[in-house]
Amino acid sequence: MKIKRFFLEKTTLYLLGYTFFVAFSLLLFGGVNVSSQSEKLMKDNDIHGKEQNISKPKRDGIQEFIDVLESNDKSTPSDSKINAIKRLGDARVERAIPLLIKYLDYKDEVAIERSKPRTINGVTIITEENDLLLTGRYPAAGALIQIGKSVLPELVKVIEKEEPDSIRSQNTLFVIQQIFIEDWLKGVLYLEEASTKSKSLNGSERLQMAAKKIRELLEKVSNNKLVN
Repeated sequence: MKIKRFFLEKTTLYLLGYTFFVAFSLLLFGGVNVSSQSEKLMKDNDIHGKEQNISKPKRDGIQEFIDVLESNDKSTPSDSKINAIKRLGDARVERAIPLLIKYLDYKDEVAIERSKPRTINGVTIITEENDLLLTGRYPAAGALIQIGKSVLPELVKVIEKEEPDSIRSQNTLFVIQQIFIEDWLKGVLYLEEASTKSKSLNGSERLQMAAKKIRELLEKVSNNKLVN
């Protein structure tokens, strides 16, 4: 009986140990599997989130300024548009060139009004603000000057299409003069070459006229230097 009882206890202990081992193995490897699945799911979500971020780029300040100028909302304040024009020029945003070209004749009415001499008690008051440059009256001209030579191809198109006496054409010529301020002769040659490549007779003639105006200005400045 003692021997039988001994073997029975041994068998019971063995079965309990085996049962514990199986349960522990299931818990261990099952947990690893669940953990692996969780990690995979987290990685998938992370990748999916990154893909969403790529497909929806963040709006930057530059795009906001462009949106202001592209908007057809008539309620947009003039100072918001003028600020957008100036900021795009300061940042030299080349992708905004066609948009700035559209605003070549857009006036800063506030600056123009502020520049007018005021009369107080019969006395005309003149301040430094009265000497308002063209870039102050038409901010897009100043913005295009800041961007530099990369605007020239678009300016050529303006001269080709616009009447020479129009504000847009005159402002365009001013921008070209300022871009070539250190060597006006290069500006003359640039416009003369552009006239030979123009696809329309009117466009070619207008470019030649623009080149002639800069040449005349160059000659006038040179003569003044000789006199002085």
